[in-house]
Amino acid sequence: MSKSKEERLLDKAADRVISQKEREEEKEAEEFAEIIQKCKNPSFPKRGEIIEVKVVQTTKEGILLDIGAKSEGFMPWDEFNGNKEEALPSGKTLKVYVLPKSQGNHILLSKKEADYRLEWTKFEEAFKYSKPIVVRVEKMVRGGFLARLDSLDAFLPASHISLTRRENLKKFIGEKISVRVIELNKKSRNIVLSRKILLLEETYLFTSGERSKEVISCLSR
Repeated sequence: MSKSKEERLLDKAADRVISQKEREEEKEAEEFAEIIQKCKNPSFPKRGEIIEVKVVQTTKEGILLDIGAKSEGFMPWDEFNGNKEEALPSGKTLKVYVLPKSQGNHILLSKKEADYRLEWTKFEEAFKYSKPIVVRVEKMVRGGFLARLDSLDAFLPASHISLTRRENLKKFIGEKISVRVIELNKKSRNIVLSRKILLLEETYLFTSGERSKEVISCLSR
């Protein structure tokens, strides 16, 4: 029994849909194979790395970046960690983090995550070696202050900003101060600072020095 004209048209439409779907699947498979092949290249960036890249061009959606190995990566604007209107000329160098995903045949990159990880390293070193670190006091928050190093925020309790609570604490807002990192939790991204500990250390060193001078003076009489 021959098919009607309408049935033949429906069959052709179905064939076109199937053909289009097959072409799309082939394209996706080719893109995936291309990414896999690139990943086998030792010079191709690995996910989780911080790499140096160059701006190729900016688009409405984000920034195309030269990642080497004759390849380009893509960074959406919400991963830029800066002013979208900031001048980003072709060839400008940026440090970015390689995200564990891709978009089409581009690996995705993040300046926001790279900045965070690089700045976190500064806090880690200060915490590990008990070194002072300079931060800017941004504003008062519940229980203390929000302090910042570059673009990374930390908490400075009100009880740890001065030796006495009688001071006008608002005067510290906008100031750069030296602090000690007293708590650091990478999982929760929590950082707690203390200026008071540094002040106590300085006071102790000063009084110890004065006592030493007195002892030396007595012995030399």
